[in-house]
Amino acid sequence: MEDQREVSLDRVEKFKKDRGIMFHFETSAKTGENIENLFIFASKVLYNSFKDKIEQMVSNLFSFCTHHQNVLYATLSILTKRLFIQKAEQLQKKGGKKGGKKLTRKDVAASSES
Repeated sequence: MEDQREVSLDRVEKFKKDRGIMFHFETSAKTGENIENLFIFASKVLYNSFKDKIEQMVSNLFSFCTHHQNVLYATLSILTKRLFIQKAEQLQKKGGKKGGKKLTRKDVAASSES
């Protein structure tokens, strides 16, 4: 590979120094030599550099979804209760239970089935 180098080692070292880069890989676009190793190494460096941030993002996303799931359940509970009350009020307007008794969930459910 030494005899086929397109970029001199001096140029590589200057490039690294100017940009604060600590390592380099010699690769070949022609043969594909060392390309896979470069990507594996870069992936490991990136993962190790950002794993805490990645874990925090995943944790935040989980918390966000859990919170919104709880909000959804609460909203559905409120809507169900409102629908129950509306149905009970409709039944009472139509006459409801005889004898002035309060309507129960069973009464509302039974009226919905008929």
